[in-house]
Amino acid sequence: MSPGPTDTGILDKRGLSAEVRDAIKQGLVAQIPQRRLGSSEELARSVRFLASDASSFVAGEELVVDRGMTRV
Repeated sequence: MSPGPTDTGILDKRGLSAEVRDAIKQGLVAQIPQRRLGSSEELARSVRFLASDASSFVAGEELVVDRGMTRV
């Protein structure tokens, strides 16, 4: 699986000022066609799909979960 930019809260733990964190997030969001970061829950749903019987016929594929970022 290839996840795109995801709001995991890691920037909050880096000791960065709120202005720097916001600037980093805004820079990432500007690159995403749907104009928002992904959530951990959205990535978890993709992992659940891959681990479930629903993906039993999927083999050798890369699941890109990035809100269209790499398709632009």
